[in-house]
Amino acid sequence: MSQQLSFLEEPKKPTDRLFFAVLPDTATAQRVSLLTQQLRRDHNLRGKAVALTKLHVTLHFVGDFPDVSAQLINALSNKAAAVNVPPFTASFHYASSFAGRPNHQPLVLRGGDGLAGLVGLYKALLDAVLGGKVAPSVVQAFTPHMTLFYGSPLAHVDLEPIEWRVTEFVLLRSELRSGKPYEVLGQWALRS
Repeated sequence: MSQQLSFLEEPKKPTDRLFFAVLPDTATAQRVSLLTQQLRRDHNLRGKAVALTKLHVTLHFVGDFPDVSAQLINALSNKAAAVNVPPFTASFHYASSFAGRPNHQPLVLRGGDGLAGLVGLYKALLDAVLGGKVAPSVVQAFTPHMTLFYGSPLAHVDLEPIEWRVTEFVLLRSELRSGKPYEVLGQWALRS
């Protein structure tokens, strides 16, 4: 009887989020954390800062899953291994808020031409994961950024550039509704 009623069971709720990302090196992450504190003080911002251990630039959101299988991780890893992009310098030079819920708007680091390497890596990763050429409109819609803070909004603020040499990208697992650090499930060196 239980097999016959299995279609009545509620679907399992997602517990894990998978995404490809670029992580700042330790010195850069510490600098970004100090910058976040300074922006909060200087602009009287209220809200929650992103933990130092969770600072990243998302390249591709894979999805939310009730279980993360080894088969899924292997498939994603095989696709990511095909990415062939040389190392580059990422340079963020201003902060601004994205739209969001009132008093929960993401304050992010952004840049212009200094983020061309991130756009190239994003395109190469999507080509590998999706198995073909990515439409130019999809690439143009990608806005490389690093979220610093969720809270009150802030207009455009120019900054001394925050730069680091990007030499790899990673596949991260985030346990939803937990404060645990991200788990690195795979990492791939950039190469020419």
